[in-house]
Amino acid sequence: MEFMDFIKALSKKIYDFTDKEVGIDNINALTRPCYYIQVIDYKNEFFANYKKRIFISVDIMYIPENDENNTTEVYKALDELDNMFETKGNKILKVKDRNLTLKNERTKVVDGLGHYMFDLDLFDMYGVPFNYKTMKNLKVKN
Repeated sequence: MEFMDFIKALSKKIYDFTDKEVGIDNINALTRPCYYIQVIDYKNEFFANYKKRIFISVDIMYIPENDENNTTEVYKALDELDNMFETKGNKILKVKDRNLTLKNERTKVVDGLGHYMFDLDLFDMYGVPFNYKTMKNLKVKN
């Protein structure tokens, strides 16, 4: 699983659920109201046997239509985000063929912007493992 797989899955989920613009690059180019995805932390920890642990910390910012008198709009948007991930009592983000459980979900409002933050922590495969069927046919020369 690549870094952009997470971003694409999250962007699509937000857009499909809210029908609002979602950005990851230039926050000033977005049309309000909108969402902006910021990756706070991204770590890969590699292990033997083609396994790696991926840790991602994400902040989804909700940017309201107006700069003032927007408290109700911001809290409503944060509630919508929280409900968007709800799947049978868990908070889930589907990325490719995997259902990833959100951890440490939290919300806050800072300077009139809503922040919905969470972590993802998972194991994945990397590289190309050996093809033992092909290796079985190898012959050693003397």
